[in-house]
Amino acid sequence: MSTIANMAKALVPMLGFMVLTGCHSIFPPALTPTSNMVIQTAHKDWYVIAQDQNDNWSLRQRAVLDECGRFTVYDLDKDGRGNRTIALKTCHNRFVTVPRGDVTRTNQPVETRRDRMAWQEERPGDCAQFTLVDQGDGTVAFRTCGGKYLTAGNAGEGWGPPVEWAIVVENDKAEALEKLKLSPPP
Repeated sequence: MSTIANMAKALVPMLGFMVLTGCHSIFPPALTPTSNMVIQTAHKDWYVIAQDQNDNWSLRQRAVLDECGRFTVYDLDKDGRGNRTIALKTCHNRFVTVPRGDVTRTNQPVETRRDRMAWQEERPGDCAQFTLVDQGDGTVAFRTCGGKYLTAGNAGEGWGPPVEWAIVVENDKAEALEKLKLSPPP
C-alpha cells in the first residue's frame, strides 16, 4: 500500500470542497483538523520544527522532537491520482505557507534561498496548501501551489546562516532533500 494510501486511512474523510484560483485558495468556512503528524527529513531523520517570531516564524530541522514538531493536518482534497492536498497548522496556531512563484512574502523578487524559506501565517492564504506526492519509497514530497517542492536544507554547500537546516522552496522535482517522512506523533 502506498504512503499516500496509508496516510489517507489515518485521515478523516476530506472536507468536501476547496476552490482554487491560481495559487489562492478559499478554504471551507469550517476548517476542521483531521489528524496530527510529525514530519521528518529522509536524508537526516531530523524533525521539522515550527519556530517562533524570534526566528521569523520559519521552519527548521532539529535532531530532537519537541511540541512544535507536531503539526495539525487539514485534509483538503484529493487530486485524482491518489495525491492528497493538505494544510498544516503549527504549535503557534499558525499555518505553514511558502513564497508564491518568484516573489517573497513582501512581494519582492526571489533572489536567494533566504527568500524561499517557508514560514507561518495566522490565517491560511496564498500557498498554504501542499500536495503530498508519494515517492514510492515510504516518503512523500510536498508540492507547493507554485509547482516547486519543500526542500530540507543542509549545512554548507551554500546553506549557511540563515538558511542552514531551514525548510525552503527550492526544486521543480523531488530529489533527496525533498523527501519527507510522515508519522503520527509518538
